[in-house]
Amino acid sequence: MDGLERLWATWRQEYVTGKPASSEQTSCILCEVAKIPDNSEQNTHVYSGSHCAVVLNAFPYTNGHVMIVPYEHVDGLDQVTADARSEMFDLLYRTTLAIQGAYSPDGLNLGANIGQGSGAGIPDHLHFHALPRWNSDTNFMTTVVGARVIPEDLALTLEKLRLNFK
Repeated sequence: MDGLERLWATWRQEYVTGKPASSEQTSCILCEVAKIPDNSEQNTHVYSGSHCAVVLNAFPYTNGHVMIVPYEHVDGLDQVTADARSEMFDLLYRTTLAIQGAYSPDGLNLGANIGQGSGAGIPDHLHFHALPRWNSDTNFMTTVVGARVIPEDLALTLEKLRLNFK
């Protein structure tokens, strides 16, 4: 053995690849999340725009981790319409204000992993991440076992961000 402990999280396979383990369903997970109606119980949209939605990350790195997802299924910025691109960056700005209002973080991570080579978990559907960060947000779980502890329920995260989204 190499001495490295492995934590199996096979339930994440669908999220990471965008394909269910059974491979019967081939739809894009971000397309599915983006088109959930606002009045649905499953809706995790912080905000639904004309061309993009701000949605909770189902597997957050920290409390308040969201994604800005265009409704168009495209894999690069060069394929996004001008209107969608404009709305996407406006939503990125408005999302930072909502995160700051809800969490008062010490900083923010903003970015997109474009393409599989960048480490994108869902390389076929462009999206941006926005998440709060704190000076003390590393802990023994991250350092020792490479796991994150999220102290807030996603429903509370959604409520906080919706209240602060302008």
